[in-house]
Amino acid sequence: MIIDFGPLRGKMREKGYTQEKLAKAIGMAPSSLNLKLNNKRDFTILEALIIAKVLGIREMEPYFFTEKLAKPKARNGRN
Repeated sequence: MIIDFGPLRGKMREKGYTQEKLAKAIGMAPSSLNLKLNNKRDFTILEALIIAKVLGIREMEPYFFTEKLAKPKARNGRN
């Protein structure tokens, strides 16, 4: 399943965090955070809880558990 991390990225911007700053704040390598935000690796529950605490997220579902929907293909086969 591919997760839509757009809301999480938006919350990061809202709170003034770049990927590098957030990674440092949670004790994660910036490259690891990047892989996770790009659906190459999964967040652990503990990582998600720590990020939620740092960003002031109370409801986790929209940020960590919302599946990304595939873009519909145009009828002529072009996107």
